[in-house]
Formats: sequence, C-alpha cells, structure tokens
Amino acid sequence: MKLNKPIITICIIILLVVNLIFFSFLSIGKEIGKKEVVKDIVEKFDFKEYLLNYELIQNDINNYKYPKEVFDYLDENKIKEVKNKFVDNLFEKRDNLIDDSDIKSIINSSISEYENKTSSDISKLLEKSVNSFSLQLTNDFDSDFIDSYNLVRNISNGVLYYISIIISIVSIALLIIFEKYNGVLISSVTFMCYAFFVYYIGQNIFSKSFNQLFKYFDNISLSMNNLHIICFILGFVLLLIYMIDKLKTFLRDVRIKSYRDSWR
Repeated sequence: MKLNKPIITICIIILLVVNLIFFSFLSIGKEIGKKEVVKDIVEKFDFKEYLLNYELIQNDINNYKYPKEVFDYLDENKIKEVKNKFVDNLFEKRDNLIDDSDIKSIINSSISEYENKTSSDISKLLEKSVNSFSLQLTNDFDSDFIDSYNLVRNISNGVLYYISIIISIVSIALLIIFEKYNGVLISSVTFMCYAFFVYYIGQNIFSKSFNQLFKYFDNISLSMNNLHIICFILGFVLLLIYMIDKLKTFLRDVRIKSYRDSWR
C-alpha cells in the first residue's frame, strides 16, 4: 500500500493505537464506577478465606490455640448485609464504609455457635484477634480503598475520557483526509484489531490479573462487550465502504476496457 503522507500517516496511526489502549483503561475504570458492577465484585469477596488468612488468626490456628472450625458458622446473610451496606456507603460517599461492630458481631456469633456445639469456652482466646481483624478491615477500606477508588472513578468519568474519544475521531478523519480510501482501510483494520484486543484483555489478561491481585475475590470478570462490539461494527462498516469503492473502481475499469476493446 502506497501512502500519500508516509511520515504523517505513521505518526497518526501510532497516536491512534496508543490512544485506544489508553481509552481501554479509561473504559475499565468507567465500568468499575458502576454500582451494579461494584456490587457484583463485592458479592464475590470470600470473607471467610480473608479471615482465615489474617496473620494473627492464622498464627493462633497454627499454634493450636483454637481450630479453624470456629469460623464454620459465619452467617452468610449477615455477611451479605454488610457487603450491601458497604456498596451503598461507597456510592453515597460516606466516610465509613464498614462498621467494625458488624464484623465483630458476625465473627462472635460463629464463635458462640461453635462453643454451644462443642461445649467449649474459647471466646477469650479469640477476643484480641477478632478486635484486631475487625479494626484492620475497617481501616483498610475506609482509607486507602476510598481514595484509590474515587481517583480511578473521577479520572475515568472526567474530561480525559471524552478527550480520548475526540482524539480517536480526529485521528480517523486525518487518516481519511491524507490517505483517502487507504485511510478508510487503515482505520478499518485498526478498529477491528482493537475490537479483538478489547475482547481478549476483558476475557483473559485483565480478569486473570485482577483475580491474582485480589485473591479473595472469586472469578471476577469485567466485560467491555459494548466497546468491542461497537469498534468491530465501526471497523466492518469502514471496510465495507472501502470494498464498495474498490468494486466500483474495478467495474469502471472493466467497462472502460470493454469499450476500448470494442473499438479495436
């Protein structure tokens, strides 16, 4: 393919590709900013596993101070209530997302149930660890998490998101202006490749990375279906326009050739 403005066109293509990758992360951030998505993620949080892996509790269990079965009676309904309250507090922008008394109540209820079933008395052994765990969990989500989450949400829903869209539109327009129908083909290929890229990172790279980073969440997947479908359709339409133009050119050349041959 011969380019009319090789250097300018290559620079525009690089800008478009880099901008689309940046736009992918903005789209992920925008997706995380939706309440239903956050709720789905929070519901997959494995509270029991997180509790058992807390350092003080893990050490106590390993040192045989009490068995891990103490936590077999955690009330899932109460845990779900805390999770729902957490999401509501997050989107209502409250300072406290989790009440440590709720966490203590859930754990202590399990301890009491275990004591009743085994006729044992171990609540004193757990008191320090339970208090420490509840306070640590509350502090983690009430400080670092709120700041990080709000930063991601603000960036993804701010002016950068729309600037990125404008850059993509301008890049396509410039490609078409400089390269005519070759620019249409380049834009088409770029968007169709990007559609597969978005689908792949959504289904594989991002989901796997997210699950490795947050190991206490069960099979988190963030779908950007609308984005990759829109980009694929846009790329297909541009490809169709290019093919129609080439077909018209081909048929015109055939007619001209036939006309010339008839006069020989």
